[in-house]
Amino acid sequence: MTRQMFVSIFALLLIGCSSVPTSTKSKDELLVQAKAMAKTEQVAVFEIPSRGAIADQLSLMFGDDVNAKVLRSVIKDMPIYGQKAILVQCDNPDLAVLVIDEAMDNYRFSTPVWFIFASKPQYEHRVAASVLGSGLHYGFINN
Repeated sequence: MTRQMFVSIFALLLIGCSSVPTSTKSKDELLVQAKAMAKTEQVAVFEIPSRGAIADQLSLMFGDDVNAKVLRSVIKDMPIYGQKAILVQCDNPDLAVLVIDEAMDNYRFSTPVWFIFASKPQYEHRVAASVLGSGLHYGFINN
């Protein structure tokens, strides 16, 4: 195999590993629905970054502690800034479930706020138990 052929195949592999957005609604539509669900205008938006198929798969295999800690910290600090709800979304629903579960793991929030998850219907109940178990209100938006 020539070097040029190897580089071409590798480039095609990387192009094929990019993450394709899966949402059907715009960010504005999701925000309007989240505000209506939580009955407040004070909604923070947290988007779990999807870094492509290979990076996401590694996160799924080894965990995504960094994003989980950031999400937990944002939720914990929301009352300080007057936020009443958080809308969480991700282009990779499996990655979102992992990060949310890790953020809620063995943690109880002292101030209940709305946690609204925007994803595909099959993911609705995969995070509900951990969110509700951490003392937050739970809402879901089909996206």
